[in-house]
Amino acid sequence: MTVDPKTRRFRFTLILVFLVCVGPFILAWLFFAFRGAPEITDTTNKGELIHPAQPLEDVTLPALASREELSERPVLDGRKWTVVYLAADGCGADCREVLWGTRQIRLSLGRDMGRVQRVLLTPENDAQLEFFREEHADLTVFPIDHPAAEAFLEQFELEDGQVPAESGRLYIVDPLDNLMMYFPPGFDPDDFMDDMRRLLRASQIG
Repeated sequence: MTVDPKTRRFRFTLILVFLVCVGPFILAWLFFAFRGAPEITDTTNKGELIHPAQPLEDVTLPALASREELSERPVLDGRKWTVVYLAADGCGADCREVLWGTRQIRLSLGRDMGRVQRVLLTPENDAQLEFFREEHADLTVFPIDHPAAEAFLEQFELEDGQVPAESGRLYIVDPLDNLMMYFPPGFDPDDFMDDMRRLLRASQIG
């Protein structure tokens, strides 16, 4: 039985539409069935993501140096992104280098600068406190050796078991008080700047 040319064209059109719509899914299935899913070897962040993020329980400590009047206040203040540095042995050369870098990067954020706060936990030292007030007016400093700080610091311990206050890491806490990223000692300030800008651009909070 001969097929009418119009019917033949109609059938051809249906087959073509089917292949265009379904063909890519069939090819993808065949690819993953025989090759497996590709490994993800690169991410856009420069710092080390903490996955899953670690919820932190905030603590109230006396503020040794702050733009506000010296008083007890929460360390994290869950309305902003918080950059936390821990210096158990006092703020020496490495600590001051980190503070200088984070200060400049926060200033470079422009109108987003107010969404980020910097926090340092270190032993109380009158000479250093004067330095903080003169050079880092936006920095809030808390006593790391305060009894209430011990449990708070333990929450920064990660799977590698390093002592947070001695690790030299710079930590990032989101506005919901989740510890979600850190930078190792000697990190590149440009990497920190890139990640902060990316986080602020993508965030709907803080």
